[in-house]
Amino acid sequence: MPEAKFKVKAKSKNTLKFYKTFNSIYSRSKGANSESAIQLFKSFCLPFILYGTEAIPLSKSSVKLLDDCVKKAVAKVFSVHDNANIDVIRQY
Repeated sequence: MPEAKFKVKAKSKNTLKFYKTFNSIYSRSKGANSESAIQLFKSFCLPFILYGTEAIPLSKSSVKLLDDCVKKAVAKVFSVHDNANIDVIRQY
């Protein structure tokens, strides 16, 4: 019997919920420091895009899409749009 393959639709309701939650938190925390915004991001936004990702293998395109979600959020929080700077910030 052939092995069943699962496909993950990375651009799903979870991705939309991620952006909705991130924009809501970001708009309310503009006066807060960046560390607080990142902690809120980790606590409330990341679970939406990471839910279920450990259960099945992800394709390269799905991983890239999830990575782009995080990059966009980091760029918005730190007002940085250069990929090299975003990568440096993400290391911390």
